[in-house]
Amino acid sequence: RPVAAETSSHDTPKRIPVTLDNPDNGFVKSASLPETAKAKAGNDDVALNKIRLIVTKLDNSKKKALTDAIKNANGNLDLDKALVDAYDIQLVDDKGNTVTITEGKLKVCLAFPSGQTKKYSSYYYYIYHQKTEGGLERINSVNYNAQGVWFENDKFSPYALLSVEKGEPSPGTGETILYTVLAIIFLCLSGGAIVHVALSRRRGE
Repeated sequence: RPVAAETSSHDTPKRIPVTLDNPDNGFVKSASLPETAKAKAGNDDVALNKIRLIVTKLDNSKKKALTDAIKNANGNLDLDKALVDAYDIQLVDDKGNTVTITEGKLKVCLAFPSGQTKKYSSYYYYIYHQKTEGGLERINSVNYNAQGVWFENDKFSPYALLSVEKGEPSPGTGETILYTVLAIIFLCLSGGAIVHVALSRRRGE
C-alpha cells in the first residue's frame, strides 16, 4: 500500500527556516532545519541562518534519465499515467559554497502539481532522489496535507515528485497483489478442505 498519508505539518521542536534563493521556483514551497542541526561548507561550520536553498528545474534529457531510472526500479508503475515533476535541489551558504548537513535533516514542503491543490486527496504522492554518488533512493516517509507534500532528508541533488491518481497502479502494488493472491489461494484451499470434511461427515451420518 502507498506510504503517503495525510498528516499535520506542526514542527516540534523549534526549527530554523531555510531561505529559498528563488521562492517562485514552482517546486519547493518551504524548508527548515531543526535548531540542533549542524552543517558544513567544506571543512568550515555554517550557521543555519546562512544556508540558502537553490531549486533548478531539470532539463528534458536529465528528467528523462531520472524518469527512466524510476521506471526501471518499478516495472509495475505506468509512468504514462503519472505526472512527474523533477528538480535539482542544492544547499549553499551565503558565499555560494555547497553545504552538507552533518547532523539533522532538512524538512521540505513541495508544491502540488498544477491542478491538484484542491483535489490532492485523490492522488498518491511519491518522491525519488537521484543520489550524487549514483543510484536511486525512494523516500519512504512522505506525507501530505493541504499545504503540500512533505519529506525529510540530509542529502540533496535531483528529486522527482510523482503523482498517481488513486485507482492506478503505484510503486509496491505488484508485491501487494502477489501477497493478496497467495492469501486468496490459501483461503480457497483451506475452505475446500473444510467443505470436504463437512461433506464427509454428512455422508457418514
